[in-house]
Amino acid sequence: MGYRNTGIMTNDLERLIQFHRNRLGLKIIWQMTDSSEYINKIINLKNGIAKFAKSKMNDGSMLELLCFPSHPSSSHCLSIINVSICYIAIRIKSVADTYDHLIKNKITTPSEPILSSEGIAKLFSI
Repeated sequence: MGYRNTGIMTNDLERLIQFHRNRLGLKIIWQMTDSSEYINKIINLKNGIAKFAKSKMNDGSMLELLCFPSHPSSSHCLSIINVSICYIAIRIKSVADTYDHLIKNKITTPSEPILSSEGIAKLFSI
């Protein structure tokens, strides 16, 4: 077994693609729309339409961005202590430079970069 990618659901795929491309500097390497029998079976939908995009990071890891325009859902503002996928960790060259870039582009973060409790990495969340 090995890590393949992490999926991020959205109701606005184009906006999320623009964020990944223009704000995070990631490459969008693949996009497609799928309404096949396969996609409907795997996600247990009828007449479902899925739109996918994959963004690639410098280390080769992938994020899959997806939406289901045929079955839009509402966003949920949940605390980090809820049962769910809590976060996606990505490595970057400079935490300070990336944080400053996000702030300059009016992207708010819950905290400034802080050293992990293990003392091995500086972290912040978006």
